[in-house]
Amino acid sequence: MVTGILVILYVVGFVFIPSSAQVGETTLSAFVSSSSLYYFGLVISVLLALLAVPYFTALGRLLRPRGAATAAAATYLSIIGLFLYAASMVLYVALLSSIQGAAGNSNPATAAFVANVVGTSSADLTLLGGAAWTFGLFLYAILSWRSRIVPNWLAIVGLVGGVAGFLSFMFGVVGGAMGFVFAIAFVIWAFGSGLVFLGPYLRPKVPRAG
Repeated sequence: MVTGILVILYVVGFVFIPSSAQVGETTLSAFVSSSSLYYFGLVISVLLALLAVPYFTALGRLLRPRGAATAAAATYLSIIGLFLYAASMVLYVALLSSIQGAAGNSNPATAAFVANVVGTSSADLTLLGGAAWTFGLFLYAILSWRSRIVPNWLAIVGLVGGVAGFLSFMFGVVGGAMGFVFAIAFVIWAFGSGLVFLGPYLRPKVPRAG
């Protein structure tokens, strides 16, 4: 559930970050105008990568009887994907911050060009991490189908989210729309699977006779 909340916070922060087209022509101008939102996204992405490790590990163990190799693959893909995603955000913000600091001592056009190159380069790492993360969700959903561990409707949500996210990150299909579908599906998946974990604690305890 914490993982789901962090994804919601990340999406909210991302929505409020203006694109470079809205504030000027460059990546650097977007960063300068909304640096606090960029740092917010950095903190959330790092927390998400760290705090999601026990969640994905527990989910893999829960679904291990359905296929040990697939469950392990889903766990590793999800964890590694999120760490790559967070690393890309850290690298992106750190480099943009350095360029902003050095912009006063260089040609503004050169600083803007370098910032655009940084944005393009870090995007490759973001896409790789996102593709791994979404494919991990897809594998979890496959294991969940007719498992009697996770409800089938939740497995369908995971499948839809995994496919939408993978297409968005790997091929850029419909761009942000597919990414938004993935985010919604993952939040539902996270909260739904969280309720599965909490199930034994939520059931009323029947007192023993005698």
